[in-house]
Amino acid sequence: MGCGIIQSLSDMNLTPTEYGKKPNVTSGNNKGEGINFGNAISVIEGLLALASLGSIPTPPVPPPTALLGEQRSGLSARRCAANIIARQSEAGAPMGVRSNGNVSIHERMEMIRVEEITREITQNARINVAIPPGAAVVATGANAGGPIIVYGATNIPSFGWGTVV
Repeated sequence: MGCGIIQSLSDMNLTPTEYGKKPNVTSGNNKGEGINFGNAISVIEGLLALASLGSIPTPPVPPPTALLGEQRSGLSARRCAANIIARQSEAGAPMGVRSNGNVSIHERMEMIRVEEITREITQNARINVAIPPGAAVVATGANAGGPIIVYGATNIPSFGWGTVV
């Protein structure tokens, strides 16, 4: 017994990748292409089909672009909050000092919100790195016989973690 809701992949804006894989999301109870959310087997088959879709790898960041980050000032909670508060006044929200001389509660809350988000990013953010097998390795060194240059590839996946500096 099901709810009768059937979604096709095109209705959910899901399409096969450029590799030409066509997901098969039909179940024994579902004659057409789509996922019958009232049928557990159909949902599981749909999830398996989505998991089999290929992904497009992200292109690497060119070194000159990565080096441009040195010129940036970094995160600033105060600057971010000021920009948000300025944009709120563009939308017509009352900002600035109230008639009684106090600063707006909205402005104070925005500052607290941005400070907490910035603190969370700068103190607790972690960068995860995964290196797949087959990544090229080039190493240099020296011994008593002179300089050594080594070329190779990784043979197992490697993982690492870093922090935001």
